[in-house]
Amino acid sequence: TAINGHLGSVLGSAVKGALISFVIGTITLLLLNLILRTKWHIDRSQPLPAWIWIGGLIGALFVAGNAFIVPLVGTGLAVVIVTIGLLTGSLLIDRFGWFGAKKQPVTGVQIVSLLVMLGGIVLIRI
Repeated sequence: TAINGHLGSVLGSAVKGALISFVIGTITLLLLNLILRTKWHIDRSQPLPAWIWIGGLIGALFVAGNAFIVPLVGTGLAVVIVTIGLLTGSLLIDRFGWFGAKKQPVTGVQIVSLLVMLGGIVLIRI
């Protein structure tokens, strides 16, 4: 988060910073695939849901969002905000069984924990 935020600041654009991070990440993954000689195989015996291809889109928005928010609020607060977002999203995915996840109930303790974290953000900003 700190690295992407600083890169975005240096380049004057969170989107440019995210692009640089993804280009370097893509090159790294290409090299790893070449070194490990991975075989590509997609099981076509059952239909593939369209949403399985959006991970890269979500990752790009995540990195660009971090690069954008860090210069505004600082690394610590950005990490807390992102963590709350990730936890909230994961609870929703579990609750409704989105993306092939097994449905899990959301407990009161989980909700209270998120509220405590939100309270922490308020205290950090005061």
